[in-house]
Amino acid sequence: MKCPIAGVDLEPGSPPGIRGRYSLVIIDCNGNLIISKQNVPFKKLLRYLWEYKPQTLALDNVMELGSDKEELIKVLSLFPPETEIVQVTRLPNNIFVDIKKLASTIGIEVPPRKLGPLDTAYLAALLAQRGIGSKLKTFEEKTKIIVTKGRTPRAGGSSMDRFKRAVRNAVSETIAEIKQSLDKAGLDYDVIIDKSDGAIEKAIFTVYAPRSKLQGVVKPVETSAVRVMIRPVVARKIDFLEEVEGSKYLIVGYDPGIESGLAILDLDGNVLLLTSSKELDRGDVISLISKFGIPLIVASDTNPPPHSVKKLAAHHHAMLYVPRTSMSIKEKERIASLIENEQGVKVEDSHQRDALAAAYKAYQAIQDQLRQIDSYLDRIDLEMNRERVKAEVIKGRPLAEVIEEELDKIISNQQTIAQSIVDESRKIKDQQPSMEHLAERIRIIEAENASLRLENEELKEKIKTLEVEMKILKSEAKLLYEGEIDNLKRTLRSVTEKLEICRNELEDRNELLSKVAEVIMGLSKGDYIPAVVIDKMTFNMDLEELESKNPENHHVIYVKYLEDLNERMKEYLSEQEIVLIAKEYNVKIIEELKKYDIPVLTKKPVLELGSAAVFEREILDEWEEMREKIKEERELTEDDIEKLIEEYRIGRWG
Repeated sequence: MKCPIAGVDLEPGSPPGIRGRYSLVIIDCNGNLIISKQNVPFKKLLRYLWEYKPQTLALDNVMELGSDKEELIKVLSLFPPETEIVQVTRLPNNIFVDIKKLASTIGIEVPPRKLGPLDTAYLAALLAQRGIGSKLKTFEEKTKIIVTKGRTPRAGGSSMDRFKRAVRNAVSETIAEIKQSLDKAGLDYDVIIDKSDGAIEKAIFTVYAPRSKLQGVVKPVETSAVRVMIRPVVARKIDFLEEVEGSKYLIVGYDPGIESGLAILDLDGNVLLLTSSKELDRGDVISLISKFGIPLIVASDTNPPPHSVKKLAAHHHAMLYVPRTSMSIKEKERIASLIENEQGVKVEDSHQRDALAAAYKAYQAIQDQLRQIDSYLDRIDLEMNRERVKAEVIKGRPLAEVIEEELDKIISNQQTIAQSIVDESRKIKDQQPSMEHLAERIRIIEAENASLRLENEELKEKIKTLEVEMKILKSEAKLLYEGEIDNLKRTLRSVTEKLEICRNELEDRNELLSKVAEVIMGLSKGDYIPAVVIDKMTFNMDLEELESKNPENHHVIYVKYLEDLNERMKEYLSEQEIVLIAKEYNVKIIEELKKYDIPVLTKKPVLELGSAAVFEREILDEWEEMREKIKEERELTEDDIEKLIEEYRIGRWG
């Protein structure tokens, strides 16, 4: 037994748990007192436990630490992690024995009077030192890491598709990074991945370690593409560790997933447990299995088996059964129906079905071998541990070798059992402390306590003074804290607004890049034509200025505002057949340009970047049609004038 060892007992009339008062004794490995305290409030008890860090804390009833199971779990979570809890009055197989009777049975002298709480605490520590009692089992904390997609985008069309691809890539990369970080840190974990349409939608990591172990390994993340949440899961359950010697050997079928299934069979193929749950991770499975026995085989219904199934088998040093090919639904349904008919076990869902099929398939694989072992053991008719014999043979050892080993154990146990009893009795007697010596020590300690009470009163006065000072400091700190919080909130709002602006700008740029790529393809195919962009054309613009603004001699000019043109410019545009497109214009110049057969189009560009623009090729045909129409209108006007002159002549001179 590791030392030191603490014994605790609840004071008479005191409520159990955090409002209780206790007697406390701490001893070393020789049973010598380190400290002995009476009427200790829970907070001070906690301080002593953290100060001395006993390897074992012994009681006659663990429920003295909590009024109910919930409070007991809370109290145990406050104790040092290395401290094991032992109830000395609970023996294997759930047998309870009075503490006085138990102490007398193993040779510890117990006074005939009624035991006080300090006596009980000391006896509990001594009994725990001898290895008496049942250890309380508490499962370690677990931590969930949840990886999901980020926010839903506002955009649609091609932008939505690009965003979805980016999100899926981000989720996949984040999952890979978390796996790498956990592996590098040497942390045990399971991961369940949820897919939709072949893409990863969500992943849940169950890390078998407290949240503090993940500091610096994995961090919470929240972006537009991915979210990583880290949630501690307090999974401490109250139970007692039982001896597994002689326990049943088991065949376990496990179907891990978002909802997991578990089936436990004995070596006769009987179903001991069949269950499924969304909360059933590997830690819970290990806990459930321990209540039934020792896994000999852990089985999967798929080939290759899930990572969690391999880890479960490795944890128990069990054989891993994997079918040659993944079991079909038809085969699993047949096995489920067979078990329901033969054993009356109801299979409630597909997860239970898959786990049961895996376990029973593994049982069928060793069924003939188990029958041969039973037949041989019936024939030799010797009392021995059949479960162990079967397990060792299934693991691959020769049957004759295992039988000889069991016979050696039987002979050895018969020869040594008497000597073991004698040796244990001597050992207990040699280590037995005197109750009279304990009473003397208690009297000395009580005298010391009397002098310490005076000192305690002085300390209380100092504490009151310090409490007043602390309240003042807390008030000042609160004001400072609230001011800092307000500043941080303002900064966060500002950063959030800037981030949103950047996101919108990024989306606009992405759309622009997509449009540019589309235009480049259109130019190469001849669907679009380039144009030069000129902000303003006025009467004062000469040809040199036009050429400087159109160095590439583009055949199409897109002018933002067409005000006026001189005669030389009009003639040039007409001679060169320049296609003129205006965003805004002076109505007067439009009519003047028609005299030079120059139509003006008002079309929006497909794309405009700086001094360059792109239009659909169809504008050339439209420009040509307008030019022909202008010519026709002018020719018609000239004919009409000649006709009027002719009519005038006839009317004047006859």
